[in-house]
Amino acid sequence: MSSNIEILEKIKGKNSEKFTIAIDWLEINCLSDFVAELENEIIQEKGYYYQINVDLGLNFIGGSKNYKSVLEVFFKGEKVAYICCHPRSFEIMKPNQCSLKLENKILYTEEWFEILEYLRENLKIHFKNITRIDIAVDGVNFLYDFLNDYIRGKYKNEILKIGRAKFNAYQFNEKNLSFENFTLGKPSSDKMMSFYMKSKEIKDSGKYYILDFWRKNGLDVKKIFRAEIRLKNEYLKYIKDFNYKNLKDKNYVLSLFKRSIKNYFDFAVKSKKDSNISRMERLDLFNFDLSDLQNLDFEKVKDESDIAKIKVAIHLLEKMKLTKVMDAEIISLINNLIDYLVNVANLESWYKFKQKQWRGFYEYYSKMKIYKEVYKELSK
Repeated sequence: MSSNIEILEKIKGKNSEKFTIAIDWLEINCLSDFVAELENEIIQEKGYYYQINVDLGLNFIGGSKNYKSVLEVFFKGEKVAYICCHPRSFEIMKPNQCSLKLENKILYTEEWFEILEYLRENLKIHFKNITRIDIAVDGVNFLYDFLNDYIRGKYKNEILKIGRAKFNAYQFNEKNLSFENFTLGKPSSDKMMSFYMKSKEIKDSGKYYILDFWRKNGLDVKKIFRAEIRLKNEYLKYIKDFNYKNLKDKNYVLSLFKRSIKNYFDFAVKSKKDSNISRMERLDLFNFDLSDLQNLDFEKVKDESDIAKIKVAIHLLEKMKLTKVMDAEIISLINNLIDYLVNVANLESWYKFKQKQWRGFYEYYSKMKIYKEVYKELSK
């Protein structure tokens, strides 16, 4: 078996590549009486501009599925955000509920957090939670070859992927016989990853300000591969002491990225001496060990009676999977719930051990059930 260092040299080469970290999407669920009261002020015609103060204005551009009003937010003449407000139904939303999404270009500036705070104060917004945040790591070009090699089975005898989320590969390049894009997980899940050649995508999207961001951080902009993770509120709400204000610290954002790929986009080095996955050495593909990062974690359950209840719940969910006929979407939801329960109660080792027992027992149980039914039919 190869060592961790030997495998990393195969994957990355001896020279570590420089990469950047950035927030690429930030959407926040909010409450604002001030914005709610603007419904009567805003003429429901596209192009109506409402001036709040010298620096701040709102431009009405239409509606959406859940909101009557979608507004462009302008700060000092530049579009910096969108606000969706005035819910169509009060059965699932409060009258003052709204959604704020920062413009992508703003997220690549040093002033993005100050602009966010300015909007919060001047639009009198209360932030409830982060609906979605995308964290992009650019310059990880070694992942292009690694992911293609991994799905071809090149490393099957050396490393093991941790977690149940599955890779999907897209856009096969017939010239170099490689896939261009990859995803891990599903869009409906509380987190999902995408891997693609961002430098190529920029030519189509026209986001040339990202090239300036890369140059400023010392990257060669000709070829940049991106690893991006999308996190939803369902995941973020269990991060211990999570606060949107921490997002202005890039080390915290990188720590959040590190925590979110744990047991997800995570690989262990196989060992002949020990088959216990929890004791296997992990591959540090992003050089996290060389960074001074915070150790973010879930809020852990400590009460023994609660842990016992969680163990029972996990067992029942596994039993449903193994004994019932369900479609893929339901199974995916059950897997997400199991993953959360395992993480929040710190039951990784227990679960891996019990999972094998349950699978063996319920496979035997299912066969015996079939045998009994066949026996009844033959006995008629």
